[in-house]
Amino acid sequence: ALPLEKLEGRARERVLTALAKIAEETGMELGIDEEKQQATLRGTDPVGREVARQAALEVLDRRMQASEVPPLLQRTSRTTARRIRDIGERALWQMRVDARPELAELVGTLHYRFSYGQNALLHCQETGYLCSLLAAELGLPFDAARESGMLHDVGKAIDHDVEGVHAIIGGELLRVLGAQGGIVHAVKAHHFDEEPSTDLAMLTICADAISASRPGARRDTLTAYLARLEQLQNIAGRHAGVERAFPLQAGREVRIFVKASAVKDADLPPLTQEIAHEIE
Repeated sequence: ALPLEKLEGRARERVLTALAKIAEETGMELGIDEEKQQATLRGTDPVGREVARQAALEVLDRRMQASEVPPLLQRTSRTTARRIRDIGERALWQMRVDARPELAELVGTLHYRFSYGQNALLHCQETGYLCSLLAAELGLPFDAARESGMLHDVGKAIDHDVEGVHAIIGGELLRVLGAQGGIVHAVKAHHFDEEPSTDLAMLTICADAISASRPGARRDTLTAYLARLEQLQNIAGRHAGVERAFPLQAGREVRIFVKASAVKDADLPPLTQEIAHEIE
């Protein structure tokens, strides 16, 4: 959200006209909240949204006019494209994935894509690490597992431009770019859009689920996680004699403090059994 409260008269009109031009050129939607004195650019294209964001900040800072927007957008687009390539190349190097330059641009684009508040590129890297760890534990080739996990969501880089689900789009992209057949299948199958038929595909599915569902990974998951901890606390706390209850280890353990004057030692085993039964 861009603050407008410091702008008045002609300066405000000039900035809003320039922001409208940015929205038109980048395919974004300009929203103005008069009550909060804010302007917001919204859109589904992650790269276009970043270009619009950078350009809007400069327009606001320099009080630019609409006629100055086209060259500004060209300059910002070139800068963003270089940044995307650098981010993609660095991520592939960190994950030890040897691939064509086109793949670095796709991976770098994921840096500006989010799913339920989770950064898509960080999610891919985390999935790659998890997938290679799972493979190593099972005595399977972990290099291919790391690459499969890292590239499983690459289709999200262009799914707003290409019709279809991101898993199939990503698999077809990797096939065109010369990826191994096993990795292509794992990427296509990680949401069961294609029936998984290999160990690598199942490992990718598991690693993706772990990364997406761990506490704090996504906004909705975090909300559900906090509600679950609160529910555990309430179940234990409503029993007579219980003073405090603390869920630990992401809810795998509940530690209970009782009032020594109200609960005898002999009462503890049946109390804990009752609470455990209610949780079950």
